[in-house]
Amino acid sequence: MNKWKNFLTHNLMFWLFILGCLFPIGAYTEDGDENWYKVELIVFGHEWPSSENFEHQDTLVESPDTFVELKTIGVDLDPLPTQLVPYATVSSRHAELTSLYHKLGQSSEYIPKIRLAWIEPVKKNRFGQTVHVFENNINGFVRLQRGHYLHVSVDFNITDKMDSNEISFLDNVKTNLEDNTSETIYHLKERRRILLGETHYFDHPKFGLIIKVTLLKPR
Repeated sequence: MNKWKNFLTHNLMFWLFILGCLFPIGAYTEDGDENWYKVELIVFGHEWPSSENFEHQDTLVESPDTFVELKTIGVDLDPLPTQLVPYATVSSRHAELTSLYHKLGQSSEYIPKIRLAWIEPVKKNRFGQTVHVFENNINGFVRLQRGHYLHVSVDFNITDKMDSNEISFLDNVKTNLEDNTSETIYHLKERRRILLGETHYFDHPKFGLIIKVTLLKPR
């Protein structure tokens, strides 16, 4: 009886070992698990005044340990290139939010500041690289996360210079004694589930972000 039991146990362990080799659990390193996305971003300011009091302890972007800068290339996506360059900017004719950016500029309520479009790869159940966005008074980071759903994280600062008389009601003011102006930092940080091909709006009383993510499919 014991010999038969030992035989079954030995063979069971053997077949479990074979199955583990054939079907590794939790392995997501195959090339087929990598998707490429086009990410579009608009940053704009609000024209209307606000007397909201912003807390000073929540005004600075948390700079990650590692991040990437966009490569200004202007990739043509029609047809989709065989070899894609990670974090390369996209040519303006493939930026679907261009018309929206111009509409913001025609409005008396908004000030368009940045319009960007780039491509990036993200593996299944992984984070993409953190993309650094820096221009004039804007400093921020964008990061995709691909799991059962797609998420995007944004962390942005906008710094405004104003006369000290205009912002006496604010707490988070840094005064420049040389030119008698002050800097006020406005911060927006959010993580959100997004849907492919849809336009998503991230709001702050002083500025806003618009993001659209599209899956790139080879023809």
